[in-house]
Amino acid sequence: MKKIFIIAHIVLSSSIALGQTSINARSMGMANAYQGMASGAEAGNWNPANLAMPGGPSISIDLLNIGLSVGNNSLNINLYNDYFSKDYFDANGSWDLAAKQEIVDHINSSGLEGYTQIQVTPVAVSFNEFAVAVNVFGYMTATLPQDLLTVPLMGLNADPVYLDDMDGEAIGGGEIVASYARKIDTKWQWMEHLAVGGSIKYLIGEFYAVVDQASGTLLSSTDSIAINGSYRAMMVNPFDDKGEVGHGLGLDLGAAAKINEKLNVGFSLHNIFGSIKFKGYEEYWGSFAFNQPGINIDELDNFGDYLDSTAVDTDTSFTSSEELTYVMPKYFVMSGTYQLRPEVVIEADYKQGLNNVAGGTTKPRLAVGAELRYLPVLPIRIGLGLGGLHGTMFAGGIGLDLGAYKFDIAIANQRGLFNGSKGINFALSQRLVF
Repeated sequence: MKKIFIIAHIVLSSSIALGQTSINARSMGMANAYQGMASGAEAGNWNPANLAMPGGPSISIDLLNIGLSVGNNSLNINLYNDYFSKDYFDANGSWDLAAKQEIVDHINSSGLEGYTQIQVTPVAVSFNEFAVAVNVFGYMTATLPQDLLTVPLMGLNADPVYLDDMDGEAIGGGEIVASYARKIDTKWQWMEHLAVGGSIKYLIGEFYAVVDQASGTLLSSTDSIAINGSYRAMMVNPFDDKGEVGHGLGLDLGAAAKINEKLNVGFSLHNIFGSIKFKGYEEYWGSFAFNQPGINIDELDNFGDYLDSTAVDTDTSFTSSEELTYVMPKYFVMSGTYQLRPEVVIEADYKQGLNNVAGGTTKPRLAVGAELRYLPVLPIRIGLGLGGLHGTMFAGGIGLDLGAYKFDIAIANQRGLFNGSKGINFALSQRLVF
């Protein structure tokens, strides 16, 4: 049990950490189909080439943009209301076989995957083709195998149960991003404007934890049971004298083009290189073995003697002076932005992740969004996203546009609507434009 608490602490403790920023309320309201519309101070987090595209502000200041995402791939509020609420147990007393099967059926065959993302930009400033942003970020992902959750409900059978798909990773830190873009003169008849840009990032790591290995096996027969497991995990937490603050560099590159008065396209490649190296970390490892070969517990004096006779438990921790590296999420985005009407802009983005880390996934994502300005002072945004870390996303947002001052808020559901959603996204943003 002690090992379970250690692993849970490592993979869950960063859920309150702060986070990086490629999410704001304007983008979330469009299900993050936003790369082509990003301008001014926010452009460096999306496509730095946008800083040299026509129509952008000369000066912009983003203040305290906040984005939060919490979700999983299996559980929702409807399931809780149906089988975990006080009303259910008042009416039924306990779960019957049908209720247990319904709960098991909700757990994804690939395991229960959960994640938390917190992304904040305290301040970002742009001046013409230059931009500087200060971002903080926190990512956590964790996976528990399906059998680990179904065995307590349905019990063991004669087949072995392998618990080899447990993992988790968490990172909390910040970055300072400097971006620049410039126009490229071309003689192509089919293109009105071309720009390229880049962002250099200084990365700071305040917390990092990873479950390097965690596995187990459950075996049973008519008169015996055997449970075996082991784990290895590492954690850096300078605030608790476990390692030092990490440092690193990152690079983003992008290109954007205006094809005609209505159509823009863009491409960006993020974290071409980008990692945070920590010096020193705390390492935890241990193993557990429980073998019950048919001993009659009544023959022993107490339950402690019973455990001593059937279980072997080892665990330890030590401090290492070696380096531990977190690789930033690598991905590219292709975007198309179309001015359908003077009041309506639509955008489609395709995002492809290149590594599986906390905050990133190799699952492709397609998102489509629209911004409606029938009332210029109250822009409305809607969006639909498919795939990626969040699965199917239904998004919406609204803004207050007072010219120089803009305030926006957005919310999005994941893998369902309302109580059927398996996650929630929320963001708010404000900026000054001159």
